[in-house]
Amino acid sequence: MKKTIALLLGAALLATAAVPALAGDALIAPLISQDTQKLDLTGREAYLENGRVMVPLRMVAEALGYTVTWDGEQSRVDLDNGVSHTYVTLGVDSYCKISSTAIGMSAPQSFGAAPVSIDGSSFVPIDLFALLGDTVVTSDGAATITSGERNVCFEIPNQSTQIPNPIEGFDTVEPAMAAAGLDIELPKLPQDYKMEAASVIGGTLFQVAYRSGDDAVTFRAALGDEDISGDYNVYSELKAVEVNGVKVELKGDGGVVNLAKWCEDGVSYSLSSEKGLSAQTVLEIIRDI
Repeated sequence: MKKTIALLLGAALLATAAVPALAGDALIAPLISQDTQKLDLTGREAYLENGRVMVPLRMVAEALGYTVTWDGEQSRVDLDNGVSHTYVTLGVDSYCKISSTAIGMSAPQSFGAAPVSIDGSSFVPIDLFALLGDTVVTSDGAATITSGERNVCFEIPNQSTQIPNPIEGFDTVEPAMAAAGLDIELPKLPQDYKMEAASVIGGTLFQVAYRSGDDAVTFRAALGDEDISGDYNVYSELKAVEVNGVKVELKGDGGVVNLAKWCEDGVSYSLSSEKGLSAQTVLEIIRDI
């Protein structure tokens, strides 16, 4: 927001200096940086639907470095940039983020506007890119989206708002836990696992990421009793056990546990491992929480 304000002030100073500008450039000039790609949406203009800015999916996504694939049989569009991927189905107001490198999928979200096809182009809420972890800012009839080192800008219906990233990162665990309204014990993983990041998703879901070599472990907790794991994979090995009087669901393949879920004292928990942990290790971790 500070950057946007600074750029707007710069544009105002240019205006007072009576520097001429083309009408098309004047609309989005405050949002352009040296490495920003300006998209021409002529014929595929963004529009408002139930208060959401709808944008042409393929044009915007490919400019941001996503690979876009159309599945005509399912009326579905798939996106992947090597870090995150997702899919949207025309007419279905359901959106999610899936890791391209690890096990994990966010709970489906509704934005109040389903993907649609107009003259052969698919349109989605601009919120989808924020859900995928990109930075989305709209101001004065223009939008900028930053994904990694790529920046794009384009015209949108006139409105001023900033779409927040649903994932808020924290430098330490304590403020993240407090932001989610929790006061819980962290899992004690084997010594070779190091904490990488703590975050809160949607203001309520506490998450800590750990890594050891090529294995990534994610611990999640949130108030309530819903499944907050974000893991919707189908596993061949399922088992229910009891730890400290609490029922725990174990799921995995090949003799290892990839996902454990349980609820205790009004809090829902999950522990997932990309490569899988032994059942004994998982149960020892849960027993100490």
